[in-house]
Amino acid sequence: MANHYLNSSQKSNDLVNIKCAKAVFDIGVTGALAAGDIVYSGVRIPDGSIITQAWYFVNTVFTDGGDDDTTIKLGLVSDDDEFCAASAITANLWDAGMHGTLIGHGGLEPGSGAMTAVQNAASNTASYIHCTTDDEIIMTVAVDVVASGKLTLFVEYVASGDLA
Repeated sequence: MANHYLNSSQKSNDLVNIKCAKAVFDIGVTGALAAGDIVYSGVRIPDGSIITQAWYFVNTVFTDGGDDDTTIKLGLVSDDDEFCAASAITANLWDAGMHGTLIGHGGLEPGSGAMTAVQNAASNTASYIHCTTDDEIIMTVAVDVVASGKLTLFVEYVASGDLA
Protein backbone atom coordinates (compact mmCIF):
# COMPACT_ATOMS: atom_id res chain seq x y z
CA MET A 1 0.00 0.00 0.00
CA ALA A 2 1.30 3.45 -0.92
CA ASN A 3 0.29 7.00 -0.17
CA HIS A 4 -0.28 9.27 -3.16
CA TYR A 5 -0.14 13.04 -2.93
CA LEU A 6 -1.56 15.36 -5.53
CA ASN A 7 0.33 18.45 -6.55
CA SER A 8 1.56 19.65 -3.16
CA SER A 9 2.73 22.96 -4.64
CA GLN A 10 -0.90 24.00 -5.20
CA LYS A 11 -2.31 26.62 -2.90
CA SER A 12 -4.80 25.29 -0.39
CA ASN A 13 -8.49 25.86 -1.11
CA ASP A 14 -9.37 28.85 1.01
CA LEU A 15 -12.93 28.95 -0.38
CA VAL A 16 -12.38 32.10 -2.39
CA ASN A 17 -14.00 30.28 -5.28
CA ILE A 18 -17.43 30.26 -3.56
CA LYS A 19 -19.27 33.43 -4.56
CA CYS A 20 -22.71 34.98 -4.15
CA ALA A 21 -24.03 37.39 -6.76
CA LYS A 22 -26.69 39.94 -5.79
CA ALA A 23 -29.08 41.46 -8.31
CA VAL A 24 -31.72 44.05 -7.36
CA PHE A 25 -34.82 44.53 -9.52
CA ASP A 26 -36.65 47.72 -8.52
CA ILE A 27 -39.64 48.90 -10.56
CA GLY A 28 -39.30 52.27 -8.81
CA VAL A 29 -36.00 52.66 -10.68
CA THR A 30 -36.92 51.10 -14.05
CA GLY A 31 -40.43 52.53 -14.24
CA ALA A 32 -43.45 50.41 -15.18
CA LEU A 33 -42.70 47.35 -17.30
CA ALA A 34 -44.80 45.95 -20.16
CA ALA A 35 -45.22 42.39 -21.45
CA GLY A 36 -41.98 41.21 -23.02
CA ASP A 37 -39.81 43.74 -21.20
CA ILE A 38 -36.51 42.43 -19.91
CA VAL A 39 -34.59 44.04 -17.05
CA TYR A 40 -30.85 43.39 -17.28
CA SER A 41 -29.31 43.48 -13.81
CA GLY A 42 -25.73 44.20 -14.88
CA VAL A 43 -24.70 41.25 -12.66
CA ARG A 44 -22.93 38.42 -14.49
CA ILE A 45 -22.08 34.87 -13.52
CA PRO A 46 -18.65 34.00 -14.99
CA ASP A 47 -18.04 31.36 -17.64
CA GLY A 48 -17.25 27.97 -16.09
CA SER A 49 -19.16 28.68 -12.86
CA ILE A 50 -21.52 26.19 -11.28
CA ILE A 51 -24.67 27.77 -9.85
CA THR A 52 -25.58 25.80 -6.73
CA GLN A 53 -28.41 27.81 -5.21
CA ALA A 54 -30.58 30.86 -5.73
CA TRP A 55 -33.10 32.62 -3.52
CA TYR A 56 -34.69 36.05 -3.37
CA PHE A 57 -36.23 38.53 -1.00
CA VAL A 58 -39.26 40.54 -2.09
CA ASN A 59 -38.77 43.98 -0.55
CA THR A 60 -41.92 45.48 -2.06
CA VAL A 61 -44.91 43.42 -3.25
CA PHE A 62 -45.30 43.32 -7.04
CA THR A 63 -48.44 44.93 -8.47
CA ASP A 64 -49.89 45.56 -11.92
CA GLY A 65 -52.83 47.59 -13.18
CA GLY A 66 -55.18 45.95 -10.69
CA ASP A 67 -56.17 42.57 -12.12
CA ASP A 68 -53.07 40.70 -10.81
CA ASP A 69 -52.63 38.65 -14.00
CA THR A 70 -49.06 39.80 -14.67
CA THR A 71 -46.48 37.00 -14.83
CA ILE A 72 -42.81 37.45 -14.01
CA LYS A 73 -39.84 35.14 -14.45
CA LEU A 74 -36.26 35.22 -13.19
CA GLY A 75 -33.30 33.75 -14.98
CA LEU A 76 -30.25 34.29 -17.10
CA VAL A 77 -29.87 35.65 -20.61
CA SER A 78 -29.24 32.05 -21.75
CA ASP A 79 -32.43 30.77 -20.06
CA ASP A 80 -34.87 33.42 -18.88
CA ASP A 81 -36.76 31.21 -16.44
CA GLU A 82 -33.80 29.32 -14.97
CA PHE A 83 -34.59 30.48 -11.42
CA CYS A 84 -38.38 31.06 -11.49
CA ALA A 85 -40.70 30.05 -14.31
CA ALA A 86 -43.39 32.55 -15.33
CA SER A 87 -45.75 32.90 -12.37
CA ALA A 88 -48.63 35.30 -11.79
CA ILE A 89 -48.14 38.00 -9.20
CA THR A 90 -51.16 36.58 -7.35
CA ALA A 91 -48.95 33.61 -6.42
CA ASN A 92 -47.22 33.97 -3.06
CA LEU A 93 -43.88 33.90 -4.93
CA TRP A 94 -44.10 37.67 -5.32
CA ASP A 95 -45.33 38.49 -1.79
CA ALA A 96 -43.00 40.25 0.65
CA GLY A 97 -40.37 38.05 2.28
CA MET A 98 -37.87 35.30 1.48
CA HIS A 99 -38.46 32.79 -1.35
CA GLY A 100 -36.57 29.85 -2.82
CA THR A 101 -36.08 29.12 -6.52
CA LEU A 102 -35.72 26.10 -8.80
CA ILE A 103 -31.99 25.83 -8.05
CA GLY A 104 -30.65 23.79 -5.11
CA HIS A 105 -33.86 23.51 -3.12
CA GLY A 106 -34.90 19.88 -3.23
CA GLY A 107 -36.46 18.76 -0.01
CA LEU A 108 -36.43 15.82 2.31
CA GLU A 109 -39.39 13.52 1.80
CA PRO A 110 -41.20 12.32 4.92
CA GLY A 111 -42.44 8.79 5.51
CA SER A 112 -41.29 5.27 4.82
CA GLY A 113 -40.95 5.89 1.06
CA ALA A 114 -38.60 8.82 1.62
CA MET A 115 -35.45 9.19 -0.43
CA THR A 116 -32.11 8.63 1.28
CA ALA A 117 -29.78 11.54 1.95
CA VAL A 118 -27.69 10.53 -1.08
CA GLN A 119 -30.80 10.50 -3.29
CA ASN A 120 -31.79 13.94 -1.98
CA ALA A 121 -28.28 15.22 -2.71
CA ALA A 122 -28.52 13.85 -6.27
CA SER A 123 -31.91 15.54 -6.63
CA ASN A 124 -30.44 18.88 -5.54
CA THR A 125 -27.33 18.68 -7.72
CA ALA A 126 -29.49 17.85 -10.76
CA SER A 127 -30.80 21.42 -10.45
CA TYR A 128 -27.31 22.99 -10.53
CA ILE A 129 -26.36 25.00 -13.62
CA HIS A 130 -22.98 24.92 -15.36
CA CYS A 131 -22.44 28.26 -17.09
CA THR A 132 -20.70 27.87 -20.44
CA THR A 133 -20.41 31.61 -21.04
CA ASP A 134 -20.53 34.79 -18.97
CA ASP A 135 -24.26 35.06 -18.28
CA GLU A 136 -26.26 38.02 -16.97
CA ILE A 137 -29.09 37.75 -14.43
CA ILE A 138 -32.40 39.07 -15.79
CA MET A 139 -36.06 39.54 -14.91
CA THR A 140 -38.68 39.20 -17.66
CA VAL A 141 -42.31 40.29 -17.71
CA ALA A 142 -44.12 37.51 -19.57
CA VAL A 143 -47.69 38.85 -19.51
CA ASP A 144 -49.33 42.26 -18.84
CA VAL A 145 -47.52 45.06 -16.95
CA VAL A 146 -45.67 45.53 -13.67
CA ALA A 147 -46.49 48.81 -11.94
CA SER A 148 -44.47 48.41 -8.75
CA GLY A 149 -42.32 45.97 -6.80
CA LYS A 150 -38.78 45.31 -5.72
CA LEU A 151 -36.79 42.14 -5.13
CA THR A 152 -33.22 41.20 -4.35
CA LEU A 153 -32.01 37.95 -5.95
CA PHE A 154 -29.02 36.06 -4.56
CA VAL A 155 -27.23 33.49 -6.74
CA GLU A 156 -24.63 31.29 -5.07
CA TYR A 157 -22.02 29.80 -7.39
CA VAL A 158 -18.62 28.15 -7.45
CA ALA A 159 -16.12 29.93 -9.71
CA SER A 160 -14.74 26.64 -10.97
CA GLY A 161 -12.98 27.88 -14.09
CA ASP A 162 -12.34 25.35 -16.85
CA LEU A 163 -13.60 21.89 -15.88
CA ALA A 164 -12.35 20.23 -19.10
